Amino acid sequence: MAGMEGGTMDGSRNKGQEIGSGNGNGRRTLVAYYSRTGNVAKVADEVARELGADVERIIDRKDRRGIRGWLRAGSDSTRRKPADIVEPSRDPAEYDLVIIGSSIWNKTITTPVRAYMHKFPGRFPRVAFFVNTGFNRYAGAFEELGGLAGKAPVATLVIHDRELKRGAHLAKIQEFVGQLAGPFPAQTDKTGEANPGIAASDEVNA
Repeated sequence: MAGMEGGTMDGSRNKGQEIGSGNGNGRRTLVAYYSRTGNVAKVADEVARELGADVERIIDRKDRRGIRGWLRAGSDSTRRKPADIVEPSRDPAEYDLVIIGSSIWNKTITTPVRAYMHKFPGRFPRVAFFVNTGFNRYAGAFEELGGLAGKAPVATLVIHDRELKRGAHLAKIQEFVGQLAGPFPAQTDKTGEANPGIAASDEVNA
């Protein structure tokens, strides 16, 4: 069960606070993520800062600290069991774009992210996804997220742990953000048909 991530950093805003209007393009953007160790939070904060986006930190009620929490995370994710999460403070339907961030637990998305997606059926606008992983075991994660959102992403991003350690993730984030800041391609509800966008390769620059 390799590459499980997740964090404690909270960039979310209070309920009732005015929705941000993005980085000058007028596009209201929300970054929603779950982070167990802080890696996904780091990427989410950087993406949100670049886009002037609001942030929703998905909070799991289950204690997943330490080896016991790590094992529970793997077991729950294998069973595709949605976690018990704190009620989100923002409605994704109020935004023009929602970016979902998850790590990979046992080759699939985290159970808190799964729970978040289940809370808002049919309420997602355009979506983009990013994942953090320790290994190349994320195949199918974007398709699964698209299925839960009910539409294909306009852009996707993969960040590996080793890239975060070296700072090599920053160029990928800039490319991802550039795609999201520009005009969107036509989006389809058919999640099996990929949209033009960024799908980061497994290759890491030396």
